[in-house]
Amino acid sequence: MIKFIIIEVGSTTTKAYLYENEEIKSISRITIPFKANYKLKSSLQKEDKEKLYKYVNENKMYFTYVYGTSIFRTISTKERNEFEDEFKQRTNLEFNTITQEIENKYTTYGATRNINYNNNVAVMIGGGASTELSIVKNKKIIETSYYDFGAVDITNKFNDLKENKATTDYETMINYIKEKLKETKNKPEVLILAGGDYLYFYEQLQEKLQTNTLFNNKNEPYMLDINEMEKIDKKFIYETSLNNIKEKTNDPLWWDGARAMRLIVEALAKTLGVKYIIPTKITCVYGVVEELKIIL
Repeated sequence: MIKFIIIEVGSTTTKAYLYENEEIKSISRITIPFKANYKLKSSLQKEDKEKLYKYVNENKMYFTYVYGTSIFRTISTKERNEFEDEFKQRTNLEFNTITQEIENKYTTYGATRNINYNNNVAVMIGGGASTELSIVKNKKIIETSYYDFGAVDITNKFNDLKENKATTDYETMINYIKEKLKETKNKPEVLILAGGDYLYFYEQLQEKLQTNTLFNNKNEPYMLDINEMEKIDKKFIYETSLNNIKEKTNDPLWWDGARAMRLIVEALAKTLGVKYIIPTKITCVYGVVEELKIIL
């Protein structure tokens, strides 16, 4: 029986998964703001690296595969090599930095592998430092777009997004993001949100989601029409106390980038002209698992 651990290290959130009995189970997660702190001091910070080493050593077992995404692609080759050497010394594991194209391919695979849907589907992969988009037809990617900005960048542009309640005009922020996006040749009806825990957002805000009636997939049980999504997002940005949410949840740092991520989703949904969004917990791990199953 194949059993292994996968640890995904993102620009903001790091997650550990167990693969066992043909199932991928989430073990734990931690917020380590690599990108935000890198922006401030132009290097990976010792405190962030120490948190990562501790987290990895606490979660490693069986065969353990660790990979990093956006922030680790953008640092200099010298700093990345030094970090990977230090990571090996501190954890006795290799650190694998994956390309934006591979991250997109693997995550899109996870989001579309078990769905039967005749129309075009878009998959957004949102992160702290990058955003990827695939448009899929019959489980095949027919168009891709890659962007070098994410939630951290939008939060840095509009600093009040981290305040208790935001004040910057909604359309101003949406239009700023839309200017960074490209029009797609193929138009989807549905946007699947992947690469982050989008269900965590709605669960913590206690917002009700509709049952997914478009296709049947246990990893994508919910949907939301874009008009309802906008109502929830505006309420979260302008009316909801961010301080109260942070006090009630077990991952307060995660919420610093939550409003910016909602704005990216909104801007992309409007640019694509989709009717529904499908929030998920799906990440790159599904594609990584398929590769490891072949190797192991």
